[in-house]
Amino acid sequence: MTYDKLMLFVVKPQKLTRNVVTCDEAGAFGFQLHRRFEELDIKNYVVQPQDWDERGKGGKNDRLDEAALCQRLDRYERGNKKAFSTVRIPTVYEERQRAMSRQRQQLMCER
Repeated sequence: MTYDKLMLFVVKPQKLTRNVVTCDEAGAFGFQLHRRFEELDIKNYVVQPQDWDERGKGGKNDRLDEAALCQRLDRYERGNKKAFSTVRIPTVYEERQRAMSRQRQQLMCER
């Protein structure tokens, strides 16, 4: 799904209800999506990445991860705060500093 299609997909239900809740895993692409959702007044949780295969079936694909994440989000919103672990969202400045530090480390390793 492209970024634009995702925004339409998330904003469309907002016309029907003010209580739109989303979540996504923390990753290498930063927290721009979370900040955009906040601007649109959408509650978003950024969760700690993990292996979502609870039953050890060995299946690993995005569809299974998405289903598990949605189930956990539902439990989290109903009060089970142990359904997943949220991460602290750094400020834009902190994120920039972290990116510079990581880039410096990569350059040193390549050198």
